[in-house]
This record gives sequence, C-alpha cells and structure tokens, in this order.
Amino acid sequence: SYAPHHGNVCDNSKFNVPYVQAFSLVLNALDNVAARRRVNRLCLAASVPLIEAGTAGYLGQVTVIDKPSGTECYECQAKATQKVYPICTIRSTPSMPVHCIVWGKELYKLCFGPKVEESMLFEDEASLRAEREAEENEEAGENSHSGKETNGNASNKEDGENGKDSFEGELEGEKSTYMEHINNLREHMGIGSPNDNSIQIDESKLRFVAHQSLTALFQTEIEKQIKMDRYKTAEKVPIPLSSPDLENAISTDEIPP
Repeated sequence: SYAPHHGNVCDNSKFNVPYVQAFSLVLNALDNVAARRRVNRLCLAASVPLIEAGTAGYLGQVTVIDKPSGTECYECQAKATQKVYPICTIRSTPSMPVHCIVWGKELYKLCFGPKVEESMLFEDEASLRAEREAEENEEAGENSHSGKETNGNASNKEDGENGKDSFEGELEGEKSTYMEHINNLREHMGIGSPNDNSIQIDESKLRFVAHQSLTALFQTEIEKQIKMDRYKTAEKVPIPLSSPDLENAISTDEIPP
C-alpha cells in the first residue's frame, strides 16, 4: 500500500535527511529545478539512491544517482539557462524576476501592440487550450507519480461528448478577468483599427476604461487566482493592489500623446 504525503518538498521541517533515510529508494518526478536540487541533495546526504526522471513535451530522461557508487548527481552538470517560458508560468505563476520582465513586455504588446494576438497574455479559446496543455506537460511527472489523470486524458474517455463539455466548462472558468477590458481599452485608443490615426479620443471615457483594465489586471485577476489556490505552494503569494492605489495610478490630469 502507498501512503501519500502532500506538501512542499522544500519544507525542511518535514522533508529532511532523517525522513529520506527511512526509504531504500527515492523516485523523483518533480516539475521544477529548485525542488529537484533539493531532493538530489537530501538523497546525497542520506546516501539513498535516487532515480531522477523528467519530461519536456515528448522527450524524457531517467538518471540513477547513487552516492556510494560514485555516479554523478543532478547538479554535477550545469543546466542550460531557460530562454523560453511556459505560457501558464508567465500568465499566472511568475516566480522569478525574469518572469515579471517577460510579463511586462507581453502586457505592453497586449495593450499597445498592432496585433493583440501576438502577446502571450492574449486570450481566446485556442490560447486557453495551449495554456492548459502547457500546465499538463509541467505536471505530467507529478500526475504519473501520484496516479492522477490529467484533464486532457479525461476528455478522451468513451463518453467523449461529456468529456468535451466538461473541458469546455473548465476553459470557460479559466478565462481571465482582464481580456474584455483590454479589448475595450484598445478600441477606445483606436489601436489595431484601420483608421486608428483618425479616431478622436474621449479622455474621460479613456480614463474610465483604463481604470477598469488596471483593476482587472492588478486586483480582480490576482484575487481570482488566489481563490483558485494557484499559489498554494508558492514561497510568496501576490498581493492585489488596493482600490486607492489604482485610483492614484490614473489620477493624473494629463494623458500623454
């Protein structure tokens, strides 16, 4: 029989050397480098063999790490610096400064770029499906280890129509709170319109629409993600901006040209 233990593997009060020493073998199928390094070091300190495994799309790798045998460990070879980031990480769970930089660049393209669909933050049915697939790829190792079934697999059961309806409902529930307001903002600024240079901007309406967009991006969307337990394993939970802060952000008397 198996006894599941739910928690953060980086929690030293629970997952430490004495805990690992209680096992004769450790199987690793984690979804981030920090957690893999943590387990690698625990197993080295406990002299317990580790089978390190992972996937990237359709590619996979398995490595045996055993300190008494003198095999190289997970950190013996430097890992390549990541240059491409999953959509779900940028949109919902940024954890590093570079993630926030990429998010800011993508937000600029979303609000002011000539083609809104070129931004990673752009949202339609296809982008929601792509984000869901990226999340499933990231969680594949954890799901296979725990015996969970991914949503993608669930939609391919014999009752295909019911699975499809369920999947569509999940996509509906995952829609952001900001996309509609961003589209409205772009429309009021005339961005993406064939005659965008001839549109007369109503400053009062633009300020109102901008407030709606900022509220959706920096307050409503964050509150929604927190309620969905998106950050339950995060070291720091994002704090939504307060209404006064948002008011101050658009309270300037001048709108730049």
